[in-house]
Amino acid sequence: MNDTPTLIASDHDDRLDKLLAPKITVNGKTIDKNALRLELQNHPAESIEDAAFSAARGLVLQELLIQQAQKAGLIQADAEVAANDREDLISELLNKEIPAQNASEEECRRYYDANGEKFCSPPLMEVRHILLPAAPDALEDREIAKANAESVLEKLTFNPEDFGPLAEQFSACPSREQGGSLGQVSKGQTVEEFERQLFNLPEGLAQLPIATRYGYHVVYVDHKVEGETVPYEAARQKIANYLGERNHRRALSNFLQRLVREADIQGIELGDVDENLM
Repeated sequence: MNDTPTLIASDHDDRLDKLLAPKITVNGKTIDKNALRLELQNHPAESIEDAAFSAARGLVLQELLIQQAQKAGLIQADAEVAANDREDLISELLNKEIPAQNASEEECRRYYDANGEKFCSPPLMEVRHILLPAAPDALEDREIAKANAESVLEKLTFNPEDFGPLAEQFSACPSREQGGSLGQVSKGQTVEEFERQLFNLPEGLAQLPIATRYGYHVVYVDHKVEGETVPYEAARQKIANYLGERNHRRALSNFLQRLVREADIQGIELGDVDENLM
């Protein structure tokens, strides 16, 4: 089922007519109202006003690019371009104006050195926990859960061998049946706020409870295998692909902004223009 609001309903016709009333021109070329109505279906939005603006902006950029293709000699200056041919012509223009933006070896190395954490496999943890439950918006319950977690933690500080029995007695997690064991945990298997603290812990009993949306967790790390760093040579191609795509997006954004700055556009204020509008 599509939950996108229907934007061109009969009760919206009057509003739509008013929105389409202003004449929009690009270097003297008028944006066709019928084309604008058709373009609306490609711009779902929460309001008809937002959809109409997005559609108009899209057609203005298309027209700018078609005119640029004419200037570049890809088609005759007075040629009309059918709607189903516009995409191919714009692609041809962009391939001509914005060649592949390959990343240099220096750029790749610099990115690798500055983003070391992205090239390190996450640690693998063998973990037990005791969950003292409390809903995130129940402030009084959370204070009680925190106090109970601290009390359990104090007991375990002196008698860590009691973790299993205490988990069975107090934990609200089904893992209490296995002495609180979560087994081996890697990133992405638990909620973000738990992982953010968990993977920084050393082996042994955590000194403080971990707060999450579910309550407070008393945690014991039985075993931790540190992640390994991926060598530069193994990561280089992936980095080059990413940087090349990023450089291309920037070049496209700069190209669109230049076309807009140099154009005479009447009837609409485009606002910020970037590659995402393509």
